[in-house]
Amino acid sequence: MTAYGIIGTGSYLPPLVVSNEEVADRAGVTAEWIERKTRITERRHAQPHEAASDLAAAAAGAALCDAGVDPTQIGCVVVA
Repeated sequence: MTAYGIIGTGSYLPPLVVSNEEVADRAGVTAEWIERKTRITERRHAQPHEAASDLAAAAAGAALCDAGVDPTQIGCVVVA
């Protein structure tokens, strides 16, 4: 019988930080209003050349590192 389980997790955040001030200017509200209503203080934006698959690949690399295994040892990957 084959055993299945979570052996590592990973995440990736693009380096471009977008502040509430930048969003507030475009939305016609204040940065404080955004934080009060959403509890969000900043968000990350991918670069125009980055696809969702690029972000997922970086997160998968972090998960492999967390698990301490070689990619050839993995039989299944779950992305959420």
